Amino acid sequence: MSHKTRPVVAIVGGGFSGAACAIHLSRSSPEPLDIRIIEPRISLGQGVAHSSSDPDLRLNGPDTIHAPYPDAPGDFAVWMARTGEHQRDPSGKAANGLVFARRGAFGRYMSHEIVRHALSNPSGSTIEHMRTQAVSARPADSGVDIELASGRALRAGHAVLALGWNDVGTPRELAPIGSDRSWFGNPWATDRFDSIDRHAPVLLVGSGLTASDTFAGLVARGHQGPVISLSRRGLRPASQNPFRSTRSIWERVLEIEPDLIRDFGRCPNLRETMALLRRRMDAVLTGQSSWHVPFDEFRDAAWILWDTSRCEPSVTWAWFQEIALIFSRTCGSVTTMSSYGCRPLELALSRTASRMRASLSAGTTLLGSIFLVA
Repeated sequence: MSHKTRPVVAIVGGGFSGAACAIHLSRSSPEPLDIRIIEPRISLGQGVAHSSSDPDLRLNGPDTIHAPYPDAPGDFAVWMARTGEHQRDPSGKAANGLVFARRGAFGRYMSHEIVRHALSNPSGSTIEHMRTQAVSARPADSGVDIELASGRALRAGHAVLALGWNDVGTPRELAPIGSDRSWFGNPWATDRFDSIDRHAPVLLVGSGLTASDTFAGLVARGHQGPVISLSRRGLRPASQNPFRSTRSIWERVLEIEPDLIRDFGRCPNLRETMALLRRRMDAVLTGQSSWHVPFDEFRDAAWILWDTSRCEPSVTWAWFQEIALIFSRTCGSVTTMSSYGCRPLELALSRTASRMRASLSAGTTLLGSIFLVA
């Protein structure tokens, strides 16, 4: 089949999802495809999440669960060992033996994989990186017409939107302080941290994983000043499951009948699912299991529950709210995140932007998080 007659598949976005989509299309398509990845970044497979070179930004799960291949879940870990990434990052190994790799390392792995498949793949497909942005897309008689920022137009038979996160900016609730020099709208632009006085007070908007990454970055730079985190519920990210399953996450997630549904006897509705989750968490025996286990069972069955429920947006939001409430009651409130030689990181509670503006006027440096949870 000539290149001109090959079906064209346009993938808008070249981060992890876009790269993984292209890889799997090239591996599983019964005919050669003309795959175009529209991504302005130089490298594919990295995106916002995995393009950082900061050594203190790490994956939030072990290397053995980060890979695009269900049939080879340990491929990233193998690549880490083969390329010397493990040896260059001894601090990535936790006390329990799990390895939490740097995000940049995973980005380099995904870039390597997409290049490898562009050179050779089972279907004989071509993978082209179009370094531009997609401005608009509209249905056409024979597919999709995509307008590009470069001024070109692309006609594709199919289009995949793998947009990921937008560029991090200032939430509209904080627009009045967005232009202040001490507001840091992008927490992953860690090179700016060097401009912060080591003894200056710092305010983190949020207390999730991004806030933890920011705190780690400050500590690595020898920050000694007080660090305050605003959080609606006063929670920090929970620890990893100490009672991990012996099966890979791919085995569990792709199981046709997950444990939760098999034990229930049928696919439960929203109310039944929440009640079942509560009962399983209440039945957890301290020292023999943990609340992580029922949550993991819920995650493994989520794709079936979601499809069966056919949730309207309001029902979906109620589901998330219910899960968040259960999580907060289980984990409890946290008053101190860490010290690491700094003054303790306190978790303060605030629901208003006026509190943040008052802190700013007092000379506090604000570091933005992806989510505004205050």
